[in-house]
Amino acid sequence: MKKEKEFEKIYNEFKKQAFYISYSITEDYDESMDVVQEVFLKIYENMENIKEIKAYIMTVSRNMSLNKVRGNRHLLDIEDHEPVFNITPERECENRETMEQVRKAMSDLTAAEKNVFYMKFYSGFNYDEISKELNIAESTARVIFMNALKKVRGKCEV
Repeated sequence: MKKEKEFEKIYNEFKKQAFYISYSITEDYDESMDVVQEVFLKIYENMENIKEIKAYIMTVSRNMSLNKVRGNRHLLDIEDHEPVFNITPERECENRETMEQVRKAMSDLTAAEKNVFYMKFYSGFNYDEISKELNIAESTARVIFMNALKKVRGKCEV
């Protein structure tokens, strides 16, 4: 019973974050929902062995999403999906264009900038969590993020 309550707490706290990580990679609502289900199934099966749940969720969500994208490269997306969160086709197009600009801009970042930017922007880590995860000073994490953000903004039309 304790495991179920703990799992429910984790699920409620991190399900949106797992979805956003996945959606930022797959750009597909259904694929992202599948990833979230797989991530939390994996968490439930291995809860006793997971030390840093937030880092685990970020890593597993990212890796599973990348695997889905790699596995679906040969498929054409010809399905019509219902609008998600009342997103119009025009708005979805704008979002995809913006995300593509951000991806292109991120390709010019250093490895450290990519890590910190991804952790802060996509995964919602705070600077303290980033500094602990990457074993750097919190002020260093802030500076790296701000430099990365400046570079990304400079290359995007947003």
